[in-house]
Amino acid sequence: MCDTRHEKPILDQLDQSFEVRSWYKMLIPKVLPHESGTNTRHQTSPSLHLRTVHTIKQKTQRDHSLGRSSAMITKKSNLSKAALFLASYLSVPNHVQASQYGAAGTWGNNSQLPWQVGNETTSSFTNSSGSTNLFSSRSNAPTKVQTKSPTPKPTPTPSPTDNPSTSAPTSAPTSDTLILPPIPTTLTCPTILAKSTEIDPTTTLHYEIVPSNDPPESSTNNGLLCGRLETQSHDGWVGLAISQNLLMPRSEAIIGIPMDDSVLKYDLSSYDAAGGVTVMEERKQTLRNASIYTNEDGTTIMEFTKLLVEEDEIPIREEGVNIFLYARGGDFLGLHWYRRSYKKDFAEDNFVPELSCPDVLYMSTVLENMNATLHYAIVPSTSPESRNGILCGRLEAKHDGYISIAFSRTVSMVGAEAIIGLPSDDSVLKYTLNDHNVGDVFPMREDRQTLRDTSFDMDEDGRTIMEFTKLLVEDWQIPIMEDGENIFLYAAGGYELGVHSAHLSFTKDFAEDVPVPSVEEEELEPPAKDCSKELCDFELDLDYLLRYKLNIPKDSSVEECTGCTISMELIYEGEAWISIAFSNDGKMVGSEAVIGTPGDGNVLKYIMESKVISGVEPMPESQQTLLDASIEVTDDGQTIMKFTKLMREPGEIEISAGDDNNFLGAYGIDEVLATHTKRQSVVLNLASGVSEEVATPNKAAWLAHGIMAFLSWGVFVPFAVQASVLRAFLPKGHMWIKLHKAFNCIAYALFILIFIIGVVYTSMEGGSHFVNGHQKMGLAMLIMAFGQILAGVFRPPNPVPGEAKAAIRVAWEVGHRVLGVALLSCGFWQMDSGIGLYATKYSLSESDEKHLSIVYWIWIGVMSAVIIFGGVYFKYLKSSGESPVQVAEKKDEKKGVDVTAMESPVGDDSENIQEKDQDV
Repeated sequence: MCDTRHEKPILDQLDQSFEVRSWYKMLIPKVLPHESGTNTRHQTSPSLHLRTVHTIKQKTQRDHSLGRSSAMITKKSNLSKAALFLASYLSVPNHVQASQYGAAGTWGNNSQLPWQVGNETTSSFTNSSGSTNLFSSRSNAPTKVQTKSPTPKPTPTPSPTDNPSTSAPTSAPTSDTLILPPIPTTLTCPTILAKSTEIDPTTTLHYEIVPSNDPPESSTNNGLLCGRLETQSHDGWVGLAISQNLLMPRSEAIIGIPMDDSVLKYDLSSYDAAGGVTVMEERKQTLRNASIYTNEDGTTIMEFTKLLVEEDEIPIREEGVNIFLYARGGDFLGLHWYRRSYKKDFAEDNFVPELSCPDVLYMSTVLENMNATLHYAIVPSTSPESRNGILCGRLEAKHDGYISIAFSRTVSMVGAEAIIGLPSDDSVLKYTLNDHNVGDVFPMREDRQTLRDTSFDMDEDGRTIMEFTKLLVEDWQIPIMEDGENIFLYAAGGYELGVHSAHLSFTKDFAEDVPVPSVEEEELEPPAKDCSKELCDFELDLDYLLRYKLNIPKDSSVEECTGCTISMELIYEGEAWISIAFSNDGKMVGSEAVIGTPGDGNVLKYIMESKVISGVEPMPESQQTLLDASIEVTDDGQTIMKFTKLMREPGEIEISAGDDNNFLGAYGIDEVLATHTKRQSVVLNLASGVSEEVATPNKAAWLAHGIMAFLSWGVFVPFAVQASVLRAFLPKGHMWIKLHKAFNCIAYALFILIFIIGVVYTSMEGGSHFVNGHQKMGLAMLIMAFGQILAGVFRPPNPVPGEAKAAIRVAWEVGHRVLGVALLSCGFWQMDSGIGLYATKYSLSESDEKHLSIVYWIWIGVMSAVIIFGGVYFKYLKSSGESPVQVAEKKDEKKGVDVTAMESPVGDDSENIQEKDQDV
């Protein structure tokens, strides 16, 4: 039994914060004695308390980064200390507490708490088995931390009355011990993570790879991945997994949950969020600097530092392809809302392309009164990833001793860095200028001597020429800016390096240079790849590669291609069914595909009759003519399908050797054929090897085309028909015919604009006019709509009351109705066709296309129902000779309503029928 009177203030301090209240409620029963007098605090897992302490630390660090008030930070700092005390107290056996925890509430006679070492906060506690756990707030603390403790006191020998469970601990560690792996103490994450990968438009991973600098045989030969994952407009959990095969099962993830501020490592064993995603055991929770929070702008940020290689875990390669999976979800860990996979080779980050200097240095700067000229060229980086360029220089001077050009942050020689050419040994080296004295001018160390193409020469005309090529930006050296002012120092002296006899400082902004035109040799275009002699590649997407080769008989040619076959190899980075389809118009429906299913090992030809799986049927046995067909899943998790196919087969879509072909790629998520998870539409010229993804420009214009089409044929034309059919419900007079005309005019004006957009942008994209069903239907509707409007303007007159309709009037009414129904039906079909074309052109997902189509047809169904049932109801009233108001009056009379007080908004139906401007 221990006196807990002095624990209460600290525990009350913990309870003041909502953030630790749940931990307090969980731990307090194990701190205070039960009514029975039994204290069970030594049974509590130390790792649980350590996570409590670490999470409070993360919160405090986050408050610092967000600039929150010092009062809040101080409060959380106190909470951290209180939680550390709680963790330490709960983990020390009773007899140790009784001997070392004095009545005054201090640890022995030392006012410094046991987890405080200098200015560093460290928790040190002993679990029930006697092993000590250490955790330092420094991210790169070594495994063993030497702490200065108060005057050591021997552990008292337990008395015979002590509980056996609380007797002196053994030295063997238990499973509760948190063992942090050794980490090189010299490795730290940089303050700024300069490299980044855009995972999707809202998510970016900022990172740095810190390689090991220890000997290969050392136990600390390891590196670090320093990461900051930023996801915009999201406040739920985020995760970054390391995979071996692009699949979630058997992957390992770092998952951050802002709701409880946890960043932990997880094992992903299946797609089941409930049982397939489990927190790794305590010994594997080795992340440093881990935190997650959501900024005020709605960006969720997860930070972490991870060892590259850890025991029994998937390694992160410094060189070679790594497969990462990103996912995000709701407030609590569950099924992800979004998932994306990508590959990364960190070795490519350090790749600097081999830049070369031009043959002639056209730019020059004359150094006044120095009889010297600097000829130069700035060659910028050829790729954004390299972040570097080169300075190509040739310094010429009328001088017979050493010459130099230095780079300075000021106009002073002290602190500058120079390139010096010495005639004594014809050397051209980089030097550090520490002072004005020659004894303080030293060559840079060997690893910084990075000059290329150096030379030093003295010609017969008395000129000294020094040539060099230097990187613009180098570690620990003064950078040379492509855009901005640079300060240069020129100096010249004797045969040996010594005090200079002439010197000059000048500035240069290379961005101000005016390029001098040069006559360059005409570069010949590289010959096109011959895909009849070697495999040509096309990347359908990041995870799906198509390789193909044309097999042309010796007695044929690319143009004729009689008996030609094509050999294809498709490689997917995953384990799933894969396919390649051949289409006339780039659409799935109506295409023909070769599909491989690893589940049964079949590679067959299929007919794609619809977008649902039931509409994908194998071709008859007589058409299964593939040669050398196979599909396999490799040990690396790749699915590879190979086959050879005749390019011309009776009754099938022809594959052209010398022209463009529409190919569709797709793959699923399982080895059994089901709905695809991703599809691609590409155009391939097989003979030349020119392969490109289908261009998808002018998205805004085609979206406007579709919206205006919906307004024209989905809104205004149905409203115009309803105004005619439901005229009995409108005010008496000519209201219905005015609405009928207005709606039709607006619809036709929009239709003309729609037609113009379609023709103009099809021409801009190099497409053909009126070749597919959608284009032909649009042209036909434009002509029919124009005829319908003309017929309405020049319609035969209605007869006067009492006279029969003329035959031409009757014929006109029938024709007007039939053409109107035909146009409306064509408009409904045309809009649905446009949705499919837009989805294909801009690669909308199957689900998005399906949802859009469902919403569209619901609207069309409502409009059609109003027209059909309204027309039937109107015909019923006409045949009964009663107006809608009269029908309503009869219903009210049955209910006992006084109909004399009701005023009819329309006259007798016969009056409406006899209006002069009757229409349909």
